[in-house]
Amino acid sequence: MACVRKVTLSVPHYRFGCGDRVFWVDAHFPAFLDNRFRASALIRSEVSPRAAGIKVGTEFSPEEVIQFFEDLAAEVEKEIRRIGAERAREMGRWSLARILLIPKGLFRKISTDEKLVRKEGELRLSLEIARKVLESRYLGEVGYLNVRVENSVPEDPVYSELMKVDESFKKRFMELIQ
Repeated sequence: MACVRKVTLSVPHYRFGCGDRVFWVDAHFPAFLDNRFRASALIRSEVSPRAAGIKVGTEFSPEEVIQFFEDLAAEVEKEIRRIGAERAREMGRWSLARILLIPKGLFRKISTDEKLVRKEGELRLSLEIARKVLESRYLGEVGYLNVRVENSVPEDPVYSELMKVDESFKKRFMELIQ
C-alpha cells in the first residue's frame, strides 16, 4: 500500500485595495519564478485570515511588492514590444517569400507565431494586473492562502500549473513541503 503524504502550506499574502476592490498579493513565491511576469497569477481575491498549515515566510515587504510590480511592468512592456517587432519581422519575411511563391516552412512559421501570440497574451494580462497593483495601496493586513498538497501535488490549480511550467517555482515548492 502506497503512503499518501498530505500537508498544507500557508502562503502569506498582503491585502491591497483600489477603490472598492480588494485583492491579496503573494508575499513569498514571486521571488522564486523563472518568468517574473507569472507573479500576476499569484494574486488572489480571497485568502484566509489564519494559517492552517506549515507557515511560509515572507520574501517581500509590502513596499518591496510595489517595487517588484513597478519593475515587472517595465520588463513586460519591453518584452511585449520585442515580441511585436519579432512577429512583424517574421511575417514580413514570410509575406515576401509567399509573394515569390516559395511556400516552404508554412507550418513552422504558423507554429512559431502561435507561440509568440500566446506569450504576448500572457504578457499583456500580466501587465494589466501589474498596473492594477500599482494603482492600489497596502491595507495593512496579512492573510494566508492555505494550499493542500497530496503526494507533492498542490490542489490549487494556479500552483499546479506553475509546477508544470516554472522550474524555480517547482524547486522552491518542493523544498517547502519536504
